[in-house]
Amino acid sequence: ESSWIFYTIFLQVQIYIFGIPILIVLDKASANATYLLRVMLIWVIPISTMILIMGPKIVAVFLPQRGLDAKDKLRRGAGGKGKKSFIINHMRRSKNRNKPY
Repeated sequence: ESSWIFYTIFLQVQIYIFGIPILIVLDKASANATYLLRVMLIWVIPISTMILIMGPKIVAVFLPQRGLDAKDKLRRGAGGKGKKSFIINHMRRSKNRNKPY
């Protein structure tokens, strides 16, 4: 999960590095273009954060064959040493629910 946080921060820094100078140039050229770029910047930053942080978790829950192999990976979360992640526990519980008794 820490790698996805790094990617999110890196992407946001890139957006700021390229977006702000373009915004300054467009400010004098066109009000419509300035407005459009501001809206795009305001939209891209939170959406990219949501996709990069929540996307891998959603893929692991709903498409386990495409996500990480949850049985073989021990994910260390903010909780500390060796605790299984919420996704792994959720996947195990959902598999046990489908078994006939």
